[in-house]
Amino acid sequence: MKQLIVTLLALVCFSTLNAQYKRASFFEKDGRTYAISGENHFMKEGKDNVTGITLSLGRDRDGRHFFSTTDFRLILPYKFSYETFSENDGEPLTITGKTKLQFAVGMNWGFFILKNTEEQLFKPYLTAGINVFVSNGAKSVDNETDEYNAENRTAFGAFSTGIGGGAGTIIRLTNVIGVKLEGGYVLQGNIAIPYEDDHMF
Repeated sequence: MKQLIVTLLALVCFSTLNAQYKRASFFEKDGRTYAISGENHFMKEGKDNVTGITLSLGRDRDGRHFFSTTDFRLILPYKFSYETFSENDGEPLTITGKTKLQFAVGMNWGFFILKNTEEQLFKPYLTAGINVFVSNGAKSVDNETDEYNAENRTAFGAFSTGIGGGAGTIIRLTNVIGVKLEGGYVLQGNIAIPYEDDHMF
């Protein structure tokens, strides 16, 4: 049976530093934006802080408050651990392991708080969005015998989607290049097969 496991993944305050924020005129396409981001995800439930890389393609027009981006996010492998119990004797177990390289696609919609013009140095904004993981799950566990006998087992593949929101600002360096700083929170849900109590990463 498919089980929906809602985890408060520590995409709790993921911070984003965009190396480039390039406006449309640079690529001769009006209203387009392009960004390459380095990210750090602060996660709950025994997971390491996680590093990610994101390519963002967006729409942003002068004089308009609303904008949107499509994000292609690569999450690097990280270590995890969680507490559970043995099905054989009820003794506590600590399961540890490492995840796969993970890939997600996201859609975000934002609102510039101030008027959006070329001349403005700081552009604070609010954002909300959704994501879907195309590839995710655990790659390996350190003690396969303990994991096999555990009440909560590790999911090695699952469907995962999330919703979130945040705030940030764009700092304009030139008419075509800038830096974006962003923080936010994401609530992630997972459907794992085949165990009733799969632990998803």
